[in-house]
Amino acid sequence: MALERAAAVPSRRRLAVLGVVTAGGAMTHHFFAFTLAAGLGWLWLEPSARPSRRRVTAAVAVALACCSPWLPWFVAQYRHDRY
Repeated sequence: MALERAAAVPSRRRLAVLGVVTAGGAMTHHFFAFTLAAGLGWLWLEPSARPSRRRVTAAVAVALACCSPWLPWFVAQYRHDRY
């Protein structure tokens, strides 16, 4: 819902909500990446979302970059079968 709303009207508030949802989802469960990939696929293939594609994608990228300090911990957890 946050992705659709941000794509419809990419205001700062909606992009911030999308960023928080993306960061929270990425840190909660790795299957969120599949949902996020499907949403970004929709965003880039939907003709009506063209005006907001770059802003929404940038908001998602910034949110994922905020999660990147935890990436080594996620890899270590996966390698030790603690998923």
